[in-house]
Amino acid sequence: MLQAQRLLSPAYRTTIMVSAIFFAAGFTLASQSPSIPALATILQADPAEIGGMFSTFSIGIIAVQFLLTPLSRRVGMRNTLLLCVLLMGLSFILIGQGINLTILFTAALLSGFGFGGILSLGNRLVAALFPRGSAAALNGVNVFFSVGSILGPVLASMLSKQFNAPQYALGIGGLLMCCFALLMPFTVPNIREQEASTQPSQQTEGAPPTFNTWLVSLMLLLYIGAEIGFSAWITLYMINSAAMADANAALVTASFWVALTAGRILATLLGLRLSTQQLLLLSISGLVLSSIVLISSVGNIPFSVLGVLLFGLSCGPVFPTGIALVASNSRATAQVMVIANCGGLILPALFGFVLTYQGPLMMQLLVGLTTLTMLVVGIITMRPAKRLSQSLSHD
Repeated sequence: MLQAQRLLSPAYRTTIMVSAIFFAAGFTLASQSPSIPALATILQADPAEIGGMFSTFSIGIIAVQFLLTPLSRRVGMRNTLLLCVLLMGLSFILIGQGINLTILFTAALLSGFGFGGILSLGNRLVAALFPRGSAAALNGVNVFFSVGSILGPVLASMLSKQFNAPQYALGIGGLLMCCFALLMPFTVPNIREQEASTQPSQQTEGAPPTFNTWLVSLMLLLYIGAEIGFSAWITLYMINSAAMADANAALVTASFWVALTAGRILATLLGLRLSTQQLLLLSISGLVLSSIVLISSVGNIPFSVLGVLLFGLSCGPVFPTGIALVASNSRATAQVMVIANCGGLILPALFGFVLTYQGPLMMQLLVGLTTLTMLVVGIITMRPAKRLSQSLSHD
């Protein structure tokens, strides 16, 4: 009886709803990679041109961070999150239509506004609800993003085989997000930003960001650029490097998200045993190792797939665990979100350009350089990271 009451509490209802929204967001975003070749054909554009939507998407993610706090103070965090979910859902329904490049980039910008709000508000709400195990809780909620990211490319592959239209998965994901948005008023209490700061996590506006916060921001900037860029181009990479059929290449993209999901599940367990810093360093080291496998196996299907799986497994814990370092301080969280998402402005489009015009090997060398730089920044960050998390919790 007590367990049932606990599950029906506002905290758990909110967590379930955030998990569902993350699932739909992951489903929709991961459907982009298999859809790029089809959208390029429909719009008569180079794949690298279509890849420009990742930059406009990231601009939206960054810009919305400056609006979230004043808006959530005025209309409440739930209503702000609801607007973001609707905006992202409707935008991806438009993207899936493949009308023209102007509408594609405009919708990508608006979807970035939506996803930026979902990412920031969703993670902050969960961190506030589970203060004593925020790293484990955030990894757990983000598992649902990963599960959606698996099913999106799988459905896109099926649509490609049956109708030669993988982009329909984008519209289906957008429709799912709109449905979840309509359920929010009945499941999530509407608290304002000031009320969230009084939750058990003691989430505060905090002091001005420290040098250590900048290091975390830079580390996650490199990570977001690498994850979005790598996952966005897996389908085309496998087609170009190994002459793989489109539908099969889409399944390799799905396998990346399977591995990433496994990484987040594993991180949820390891987060109870390892420190946040240890978990981060272990994950980033895995990214470097998987990059070496990918560089040495261009054109070799079995080892390329192995590299993709290792890369996904290592990606799993990085973002939610990095956010856990600063989640107790809303000001630091906002800074990290803004700077980290700048990685999505440049790297995904750059990966696509290099893949299209320089070839698969050069793309993997660029991915490897990114992960190696991330490891160097991560090692520097780990030295003062303990003091960072302690200072943020006392600011």
